[in-house]
Amino acid sequence: MNIDLKELETTLTDNIEHAIKEGKQEEALTLCDKLDNEFIAYQKTLRGITEDTFRYFDKVFEKEQHALAQEIKDEIKIGNFGEALKRLHRKKEQYLQTHNLWAEFIAATFSHIAKTFGEDCLYQALRWTGELRKPWWDRMKSAPLELFLKQSTFIMKYHLGKLRVEEDEEKFTLINEPCGSGGRLLQEGCYSPPKSYYLIRNAHPMTFQQQNFPVYCAHCAVWNSLLTFEWYGHPLWVFDPPKEPDDPCRIYIYKDPKYIPEKYYRLLDKAKKPRE
Repeated sequence: MNIDLKELETTLTDNIEHAIKEGKQEEALTLCDKLDNEFIAYQKTLRGITEDTFRYFDKVFEKEQHALAQEIKDEIKIGNFGEALKRLHRKKEQYLQTHNLWAEFIAATFSHIAKTFGEDCLYQALRWTGELRKPWWDRMKSAPLELFLKQSTFIMKYHLGKLRVEEDEEKFTLINEPCGSGGRLLQEGCYSPPKSYYLIRNAHPMTFQQQNFPVYCAHCAVWNSLLTFEWYGHPLWVFDPPKEPDDPCRIYIYKDPKYIPEKYYRLLDKAKKPRE
């Protein structure tokens, strides 16, 4: 067989680099005709493998969770409370480890975008993914306040951090001590070596005007505060993000947007709109 074995061993980029070093301008230019798509196809292959793995994992997780739920019920029926508690804790731990895997995957992906393509690209990615969540926010905007509060606390408590809810005349305050996703990543040192997830260097609306802001937490600024302002004229979740890893994260849900202080609009680089 008349096969160039060397060609089988090298990538298109390798061949272009070799041609440039050898001063073969025309050969390098000819090879460049296929350069645009060199890595795109294989990147899609890797993404597809990842998606297939996630789909299989979903099936395994659901099967295990259903089985444990039935076992817990069966143990309670026969009064075997010790075994019921063991399985209950196992079911929760199974979820917690899975939850933390997804949180770290998101943080790693956001970090990769910022490190590879820049902070503006990260911001645009957050805006794009946030727009996909608008139907949920539309439902919450038109829902009774009680339902919106229940849905909001549901999201927070199933991060499995420590959630406390307070109420005053103007608002409800959701206090995460810590948040079970972004706060947990901070407290576990995930922004330091060896993981070194990205800290957004520049003050920006996606960082609530803070510098060196944890990349995972930027989605809250964009999805849940900035975009809701743009859609409805005021943020639906108002944030006091932590300044230090051990600080709580506070989310305010105002009973009437007129009570939202101007300072929270400034964190989004927005002006408070006058009431009609």
